[in-house]
Amino acid sequence: MKLRVLFLLVAFSMVGLTGFSNTLLSLVPSDAYLLVNFDLNSILQQPELKALVDKHFKTGPKDYEDFYQRSGINPGKDIRNVTIFMTSNKEVGVLVSGSFDANQISRMIQTDAEMASKFSVSKIAGLQAVKNNTNPNANMMFLNKHAVAFAKEPVLKKIANLRRDKSIIGNRAFAHMIRRVDTDANVWGTVLAGAGWEKNIKVPITGLNKLSTAFFALSYDKNFNFKFTGLVNKKKELPEFVTGLQNFMAAFKGWTASAPEFSTMLNKAVIQDNREHLARIVLNVPANEFKAAIDGLAKFTEKK
Repeated sequence: MKLRVLFLLVAFSMVGLTGFSNTLLSLVPSDAYLLVNFDLNSILQQPELKALVDKHFKTGPKDYEDFYQRSGINPGKDIRNVTIFMTSNKEVGVLVSGSFDANQISRMIQTDAEMASKFSVSKIAGLQAVKNNTNPNANMMFLNKHAVAFAKEPVLKKIANLRRDKSIIGNRAFAHMIRRVDTDANVWGTVLAGAGWEKNIKVPITGLNKLSTAFFALSYDKNFNFKFTGLVNKKKELPEFVTGLQNFMAAFKGWTASAPEFSTMLNKAVIQDNREHLARIVLNVPANEFKAAIDGLAKFTEKK
């Protein structure tokens, strides 16, 4: 996937994404098995990444551009953090917060005739919400003045009704992992695999199905640092899982063979294990090398 596509998903997710604070983890349902947090404020401090996001906003759909202008949102400035989660029944939710004023968005939708034809103001579980008349996945619910959630209505109801002990914070497996994750990273996430998780995503490489839980972090400043750590339930499963990681990396390198800069970078990735219950992929390269690799991959994918 091109990096531009990644930011398409994150920075432009549904209607007018803004940002999200880690304190809102208490609003992620306890059955979420995938969680990814983007510190867009820090990501946009990197000139080439900011240029990538700005380019997307300028070339994105006219409807979104109108929405931002009418609501007074400057995406590149007002975006803070974004957390995306997926529940056990594959429902997706996005929690966001930033320097925008949710009240202003609400007023704009109610008073702007064109916006009013596309959205309708409502309430979900007692909280003010805006229903998208054309996209049921992009309903918006106001959490407070600077935070909103995007999802289907059933997911928004679940978020609105959450108590702290029913959120993902009360999930023991998640609580165990979150202590290990570098939550100061530009991007970090956790995976709570659960029984039979590989059937849901159809893992193609033998050995990866031994994964029990995982967490990862990506930081990008003077260096590009990426670390993915996977845990298995039983010590005897680790060798097969390590082999699965090796085969996955080999397959990925094969796919990017026509993007030599990216392949060269991948060759510096190291697979480590503690011979007990975990294995990790570690990649640490200078920022300029990462940029060249991404540019090479983008050219390669555009040809396909």
